[in-house]
Amino acid sequence: MATALVLRHFQKLDFYLASASLIAMTAVAIAGIFYRFVLNDPLIWSDEVAKLMFTWFCFTGMSVIARHGTHLRIDLISHFLPQRTQLSLRLFGNVFVFGTALLLLGYGLVLCVSQAGNSFSSIPISRAWSFAALPAGAVLMATQLLPLVSEDVRSLRSGEAR
Repeated sequence: MATALVLRHFQKLDFYLASASLIAMTAVAIAGIFYRFVLNDPLIWSDEVAKLMFTWFCFTGMSVIARHGTHLRIDLISHFLPQRTQLSLRLFGNVFVFGTALLLLGYGLVLCVSQAGNSFSSIPISRAWSFAALPAGAVLMATQLLPLVSEDVRSLRSGEAR
């Protein structure tokens, strides 16, 4: 029971990270605007923190999109195709996005290592934290896509649609 609860929350880790990033980005942007235009005393770090949070929102949010199976979809066309062709196209799309996740993982790790010694100009943290969103989002997206690919293969073999 407890294991199932932990697993269910882990499956939604991407949603929690994307939501937290979006909320933090919005709060920092609003604070930056308030301090700059109302108090006339700008927060010099707000732009960089908002960009950092936006990066994490985008790359963790792509995992949420993958979980719902909405990457690479052109529903207008696919509705007119036979069911088996629809399944094949969905499998192709999911495998393609999985491959993209693997590329992002590799490239993101290279960027993290190359930027580890550089820090942001207004906040004393490494720029690697910004690039860490790529491999983190890629791993989350890949874990969401594996069950979808497996289900697509099973559906093609049995002739059923999900």
